[in-house]
Amino acid sequence: MLFVRAVTFIVAVAVVGALDKQTYEKNILWTGGSFEWPCPATKNMFKNSGRYISKNVLATRAAIYKDDAILALPRFKPGVPATLARVSLKDKNCQANLLPFPCWSLQEEGTCSALQNVVDIYLDPQEILWVLDTGVVNSLEQPERKCPPKVVALNIKTGKVR
Repeated sequence: MLFVRAVTFIVAVAVVGALDKQTYEKNILWTGGSFEWPCPATKNMFKNSGRYISKNVLATRAAIYKDDAILALPRFKPGVPATLARVSLKDKNCQANLLPFPCWSLQEEGTCSALQNVVDIYLDPQEILWVLDTGVVNSLEQPERKCPPKVVALNIKTGKVR
């Protein structure tokens, strides 16, 4: 009886997996967060001040919208310059380049109108990206509450806060 249930479960999982029509065949090399910087001087400023440590950039959630993936990049450790980013799935390069979403100014640590530590995202059918921001940064080393927690609604097409 247990064997029959196990086989049924495996078949069900296989059928559900086969029905997934939107699959991406492309592999993206992830070697830490490689960002698209506004200019080389900005990148150097972030690196020299410790506000960018590529090995500390870790994507934990993704929402697919057309040819882009929107990624949650929690600030578990210092050195994460953007906590929400977009990566193109159409890029011919195997190296994923992150572009802060919706913009750099909404990523400023310590500014409560900006995102502090995105830990979860959800894209609804009306194309609104719901973003859960804890307001606490460096949560794995020395947690620091920068701002109150919040839920932010972003229009996925325009990047504007709703």
